[in-house]
Amino acid sequence: MRVALYRTLYGEDFIQESILSVISRVDRVYVIKSERPWGASEGVYYKGVWHPWPKKFDATRERIAELSDPRITVIDDFWPTTAGQYQHIVNDLLLPRCPDLTEVLFMEHDWVFTKFEADEFIRQWQEANVPWACTSEVELWKTHEWRVPARGGRATPFLHRINGPIGSEVPPYHLLNAVVYNVGFCMNDLAMFLKHLTAMAFAKEINDCAPNPNWYDRWLDWEPSVTNLEPTATLEHKIPIIIPYDGEV
Repeated sequence: MRVALYRTLYGEDFIQESILSVISRVDRVYVIKSERPWGASEGVYYKGVWHPWPKKFDATRERIAELSDPRITVIDDFWPTTAGQYQHIVNDLLLPRCPDLTEVLFMEHDWVFTKFEADEFIRQWQEANVPWACTSEVELWKTHEWRVPARGGRATPFLHRINGPIGSEVPPYHLLNAVVYNVGFCMNDLAMFLKHLTAMAFAKEINDCAPNPNWYDRWLDWEPSVTNLEPTATLEHKIPIIIPYDGEV
């Protein structure tokens, strides 16, 4: 049994497109829904103003319900850190519901496949016959007309063969040629603002790199002449420029 797995706090912009791009290639889709960010914060100061976390971040839950597909299940769950989260979800949430689970497709709300690339992902996965494989990606920027230059080391959708509970060890993985479209930089202004605020709040708690506090304004007011746009403070040069994109979306 192959299932697609999502974990999300917000994601109303593209959650429907993302699920629809993979649902015909899996048996079920599980969305692990949290109502608060990682860590223990109740909000964050931004430009001297306190921003408490909203009781409801966006309409992700409603967007999923609109699909009216019995193959999709939303599970409410909060895990305070990235450490051990994947193991917790698979072992504690998925396996009790799917004892015959053999493959997990890990997705995020801002990853979307074209039909061709989704088919290629599954075809290459089956031919590779490896325990763990991930895709390549195209990171779009604000619209489908711009993209981030290709860069390595980024998380992308992966397929994982399992046989019962999993541990923390990461099996050797195989990079496939299939491509996913990462639309994380294309979310609406409010969603991107909340993404920026939550990253500022939980970075230290989950041992992640803190974002540049001024990044959101640079994204919001972006023009093609603007350079050094990686959100992480001190690593802005990792996205030196944004380039035109004329490929299929």
